[in-house]
Amino acid sequence: MQAIETLKYEYPKVFAVLVGFIVILSTLIVFMALPDTPILRAIGVTGAQGKFSATTSGFYWTVRARMHQGDDVGSPQTVFGTLMELDDKGGVLVNVPAGNDWTKQRFTLANVQITDMYKATSEIGSLRGVDVKLDCYKDSQAVVWVRGAPLNLKLIESGFATPVKDPQSSIFDKAFATYYWRLANGTN
Repeated sequence: MQAIETLKYEYPKVFAVLVGFIVILSTLIVFMALPDTPILRAIGVTGAQGKFSATTSGFYWTVRARMHQGDDVGSPQTVFGTLMELDDKGGVLVNVPAGNDWTKQRFTLANVQITDMYKATSEIGSLRGVDVKLDCYKDSQAVVWVRGAPLNLKLIESGFATPVKDPQSSIFDKAFATYYWRLANGTN
């Protein structure tokens, strides 16, 4: 308590900043802990919580993308297809149109390490037959977009995968940052 008194009277500006920070942090914690109820949805609290969460996630993935710039892999090649399954090595099998026929192609989820193969296989199996967009980079690495959201991210958020700790490129991080910034802006 002596340290607080010293800080309060000898360094009033530092004390005021510290108290302000604690008040703001406490308010944010209470705000984010509010439950999702119809009343809070009606007055916009739940929407604001979602935007705040998306903003913090967007900031995290943007910083991560800047820290792990690595190789410039260039612009992605966009491929459309139908999601089939996850193979035993963690690759996504997708039916892709090839002229008048369809071919099954394997893509690696960009910068994702699957940690629970069983649950990831089940998650992707539940999406079997769904149309997907793939942003493909070198080595068949892809960000798989399902209904406007990256499947790579869904697997991480579900706890079935983790982001690669030291990626060779930041394609995954940039895609996630873009996705979260669009959510925060309400354009997704």
